[in-house]
Amino acid sequence: MTRISERQSLTREEKFVALVHLYVELRVPFDAALDAAEADLLHEQNKDPRETTRRSGMSPDGSRLKYGMIF
Repeated sequence: MTRISERQSLTREEKFVALVHLYVELRVPFDAALDAAEADLLHEQNKDPRETTRRSGMSPDGSRLKYGMIF
């Protein structure tokens, strides 16, 4: 498995393929996996960047938050 560094980001298409693959591995029917992956990407696109920062454990400046500061 190839690990992507935290500074690299996946394209929308790469994220879509990875999500579909994950759902198929979980035995979600293919058509439903396509729909779920698209919904996940739309949700990610529409959410507040501060929410993503809190969940990922990264501060807005890109540095790691200290343990206990993650919501």
